Amino acid sequence: MQYVVRLDPRHLSYLLAIHEHGSLSRAAEALGISQPALSNSIAVLERRLGVRVLARTARGAQVNPFGAILVRRSRELRSLLMGAEREIELQLQGHNGPLVIGAIPSIVESLVPHALRRLQQDCSTATITVVEEHDDVIDKALLSGELDIAIAAVGCPEGSLELVEELLLPDPLVLGVGYNSPLAGRALVTLAQAREQPWIVPRPGGSAYAQVHATFLNAGVAWPKNYVSTNSAALTKRLITQSDAVGLVNSLTLLGWEAPIWPVRLAEAGVRNIGVRRRRIRELTPLAERFLELIRQVGLEFANAVKPDALDKRARESLRYATSA
Repeated sequence: MQYVVRLDPRHLSYLLAIHEHGSLSRAAEALGISQPALSNSIAVLERRLGVRVLARTARGAQVNPFGAILVRRSRELRSLLMGAEREIELQLQGHNGPLVIGAIPSIVESLVPHALRRLQQDCSTATITVVEEHDDVIDKALLSGELDIAIAAVGCPEGSLELVEELLLPDPLVLGVGYNSPLAGRALVTLAQAREQPWIVPRPGGSAYAQVHATFLNAGVAWPKNYVSTNSAALTKRLITQSDAVGLVNSLTLLGWEAPIWPVRLAEAGVRNIGVRRRRIRELTPLAERFLELIRQVGLEFANAVKPDALDKRARESLRYATSA
């Protein structure tokens, strides 16, 4: 059965303007139309859908739950149209793109640079933007159309059904230790053995904190007494390399650090899965498709680098580097 579209994109843009300006009068002024014409357009929209989308209040006009759905979709539509204009503009200038990639902070220094370097070698006219954000922000940007593709943790049961995920590789937690740590050079430790060291831990509220907190909880080990709480990868790296502090970091994060930090395997550490997220119904541009191919290749290479024997080898090499420096 063929589906008949009852929505007029113009009516959706009018509703979005009302939501963003807070009243029909201000929205009408911004749109350059009369307030009666705007009211009539919303009435047509409501009549076609068979539901109310606006609630008039003393403070103006507010969308109800049905209107909120349309506002969200209107923003997606606006983003898609702006993207189409930008893509044509770049084509006229002899460029490919735009490609907007989202990435969580812990992989910005590992997977993403390798794939981007290869993409730039393939296409010397690519226009690429990388947005570094946490998972919840990335998901919202994907759903609104602000991102084409994202590299992040996958497999969360609360993920949106509008997003599709593809696994790239597992990313085990390891204990990052520096040259001054008494744990330097060890291949495997338990959380209880490491707890008495000074710690660097993530700040509460994010997925990184939840992962580290769950590791302590599942191991039955109390939270460290001596710790610095930060979400800064740069500060975490600096504190570990310049003191005897330790921190639970993901293997991919550590592989992106060139400083001499030992990846000591932790007996109770878990594994997160890293992969690609994108809109289920959004068609990727050729540039985005090529990036997807390259990130898959890089994922396979890094999957070997985070295996236990590879991490032990890196620890030995770091030890030789530090002692010879």
